[in-house]
Amino acid sequence: MSILLGDTCMSLMEANQRHGYEDTEAFYRKVVKRRQTLDVLPFYPSNQGNVHVYTQAVKLGKGTWRNANEGYTQSTAKMESITQNLKLYSTFSFVSNDNLDLEGAAARESEDDMIGRGVLESFLNDVINADGKNPKSIKGFAGYRNKVDDTLCLDAGGTTTANLTSLYLAEFGPETLNVRYNPAITGDQYGIGLKTLDKGEQQHQDNEGKVMFGYMTTFDMTAGIELRQQESLIRIANIDTKDGAFPEDLIVDAITTLPSSGSGAVMLAPRPIYAMYMKYALNKSNMAFTVETIENLGLVLKFLGIPILREDAIRIGEKVA
Repeated sequence: MSILLGDTCMSLMEANQRHGYEDTEAFYRKVVKRRQTLDVLPFYPSNQGNVHVYTQAVKLGKGTWRNANEGYTQSTAKMESITQNLKLYSTFSFVSNDNLDLEGAAARESEDDMIGRGVLESFLNDVINADGKNPKSIKGFAGYRNKVDDTLCLDAGGTTTANLTSLYLAEFGPETLNVRYNPAITGDQYGIGLKTLDKGEQQHQDNEGKVMFGYMTTFDMTAGIELRQQESLIRIANIDTKDGAFPEDLIVDAITTLPSSGSGAVMLAPRPIYAMYMKYALNKSNMAFTVETIENLGLVLKFLGIPILREDAIRIGEKVA
């Protein structure tokens, strides 16, 4: 289970252990140390291959009071069906025979490690920022929350675009917000929709079109974001990183809008905001902020009990209208 959320989703650390890797400080642990969001972002198989279909409640049913021996009053509910097309995210690594002869197997292991870590980190960047305009790409959090409103994308009031950034509050889980993948394509190698495949020795062309030989590894991910409950993802936009103001009231408003009023929620903040909040935690008179040590994640900053994770993918210099 994910350390912070207490949900049944599989974290990268657990996927690493489940598949028999003894070195838990290797490939995935390194990424999670740098990008804690990956340790709380849940991945689940899609329900229709490259398409994931789910429903959102538009109108709930209700009961009515009745007398004994009085008939029932029919209630109706309205559901909206959402179809999410999963996208394919891929690359490959190539290590020439010459490098293998000079450096041995470590050359390939190092290359694969760096490519794999880069794939996960760049994928997470798109989970946060992708606007959904590229038909090949997923729509990320910023794409879903790209206009200021009264409930789901709140305006902190900053005006100097170069200084502006956002933070996100999210309740992750199978019925709220998660990532879906197609196990038929990527398998369930790590439980996160990532498939790595050793293609063995291959012929390859360098930048000048000259033929060379070496060993290739492919990396494939399938992904689509399921936002089943709109209130499970809230953005606070236009926070000025220079004026030191903390949008405390807006965060409280966001917390009370979340489906479970913050139970199981996390807050994602860019580095300048995270650093600002850490300094607030050092102020003993500010009881809203606390710092706790959590297994595998180290020191975790919290606001009103909600973990704040540093997420460097959140952009600085972006105004949301």
